[in-house]
Amino acid sequence: MDALSADSSIETNCPYVGLFAFDAAHARYFFGRNDDAELIAANVLSAGAMILHGPSGVGKSSVLGAAFPRALER
Repeated sequence: MDALSADSSIETNCPYVGLFAFDAAHARYFFGRNDDAELIAANVLSAGAMILHGPSGVGKSSVLGAAFPRALER
């Protein structure tokens, strides 16, 4: 468990997660990457797997943690 998950006041009251990745608990604060999440979901559903790569800090973990689960539900 990271420091962010341990402090529930951050999860409910603060939209900024700092250096931590957004996750399902913060999905309501994460926006603007729906097209990316939809593309990832479509690729995973059609191929069964996908490699997601990019430079550090571009939001890969946040897309997977916050937007990807919602995209799979659609």
